[in-house]
Amino acid sequence: MISVVCFYHNEARSIGRCVSSILDQKSAKWEAVLVNDGSTDGSGEIVDRLIQKNKIDTKVIHLKLRQNLGADHARDLAMREAKGDYLALLAGVDYWADRRYLQRATKALE
Repeated sequence: MISVVCFYHNEARSIGRCVSSILDQKSAKWEAVLVNDGSTDGSGEIVDRLIQKNKIDTKVIHLKLRQNLGADHARDLAMREAKGDYLALLAGVDYWADRRYLQRATKALE
């Protein structure tokens, strides 16, 4: 299983595309750990809406920090929560254009 780790801070302009690219993945075994690093621009609410809208069978954990502790802290927290054999890292400004990215990565790793 691959754990997708995504951390973000005040990325309201890009987080929707990022999270949608994760939730749209066509792979059987993955989970997502998303960390809101104290955003104050509505990023967290965007992520919550996308998670609720996209009813998927995959485990999605959305952690929310009260204050900005930095990308390193947010990433490390997400990695500690991750249960997968492999990690795929994304920052809030990143996205996957390929809906089969995780499927291809899993095949390459096995």
